[in-house]
Amino acid sequence: MNILLKKIIEKRGIIAAIIIFIFIAALSKTVNELGVNYLARQQERENGLMVGAEPFFIQRDREVGVLLIHGFTSSSKDFQGLAEFLAEKNITVYVPLLPGHGTHPSDLKSTKYEEWVDVAQQSLDLLDTEKKFVLGYSMGGALALHLAAQNDLSGVISINAPMFLTSRYIPFIPLIKLVETYVAKNSEDIIQFIDEKRVAYDSVPLASITEMQKLISIIQLPSITEPVLIFQADNDRIVSLESADYIYNNIRSDNKELIFLSNSTHSKINNQQDAFNTVYEFILSNQ
Repeated sequence: MNILLKKIIEKRGIIAAIIIFIFIAALSKTVNELGVNYLARQQERENGLMVGAEPFFIQRDREVGVLLIHGFTSSSKDFQGLAEFLAEKNITVYVPLLPGHGTHPSDLKSTKYEEWVDVAQQSLDLLDTEKKFVLGYSMGGALALHLAAQNDLSGVISINAPMFLTSRYIPFIPLIKLVETYVAKNSEDIIQFIDEKRVAYDSVPLASITEMQKLISIIQLPSITEPVLIFQADNDRIVSLESADYIYNNIRSDNKELIFLSNSTHSKINNQQDAFNTVYEFILSNQ
């Protein structure tokens, strides 16, 4: 009888521990989501979009056009300077807004990688020029490479495109998701967003990181034969520097160049004007 009673108590203890864990996990996720929702409500919006996140099209010459694809959790605003620079050179520019971006992190949380791929392809099709170039930053760089593998382009440019991420916590995302829906960005990155007036989320949905990994996994680098220009920041704490070498070594383009950006981070390029000029020279030489 005492043995039976002991087993019942032990089982109840396990059940109680499970119930307590479920309660704490649910409470943690609720607090996490409330915090993200509160911060998101502080951002100025117009017609549902964060002000400045709107996609834009600058029509210039019909011969050469460039599709600019922004990065993960960011928006079209990141390319305002480059788009205006290229437009001054009489190049048509289209900067779309990827699904789940420019609104609320919860929209990104429910977005699948196929939606990013579809919008990237649709945006390329809308670029009504004879020669088409695609430039992408970060996840946008991954999309640019995917488009190059699927389409006949005049050239492709990737900036800090992720083939490998530096975070050691990615394999544990399924466990982390039990207690958190979002992770906050590094405080230095948030301050940089404010200083540079970037329009981007300050929280990252964990589910979306998994979707980005799925996107990376479908890129067929050996199918890329177009001219390729690869930029990689030398102080990138998000994308492993091995990514740039991996891209360079696995594409089949005869015309390819890898440039490491000195004193630059994942989200901030040093000597930005030099990078703009290099992009323009690449476009000129491959028309």
